[in-house]
Amino acid sequence: MSVFYSSLFRAFTRRQTLAFVFLGNALLFPLAFLFYGAEQEVNPLVRGYPDALWWAFATVTTVGYGDITPVTNAGRLIGVVLMLGGATCFVGFTAVFVPTFMAEFTRDIIESEESSLDSIEKRLIRIEQELRRLNRR
Repeated sequence: MSVFYSSLFRAFTRRQTLAFVFLGNALLFPLAFLFYGAEQEVNPLVRGYPDALWWAFATVTTVGYGDITPVTNAGRLIGVVLMLGGATCFVGFTAVFVPTFMAEFTRDIIESEESSLDSIEKRLIRIEQELRRLNRR
């Protein structure tokens, strides 16, 4: 299991993967703030920035609980940008993360198997040496 987690960690810490994480957050937090500004006085469901942030997370992940919905055109436009941006970020993140993770995981498995084979080979050599020694008697 440690091979899995080390591969996962290395895949997450690659520059390209972190770029999509940064891009997603750079999209989410400012748009939540803009949504709060557009909706705060006209939408009774948006009582503060945490409500706007909750809505932004639900929207960008395409969950869309429906507990908070925009009532202004600006809020709806921000929602569309979040939906499209979220889908784009998730597709990009997946496109970068999965091949990176699989390459890391495969490399770790191969290294682990090579190490096991080296150990088996050393034990086999010792057994063969012992057999030769016993056959000489």
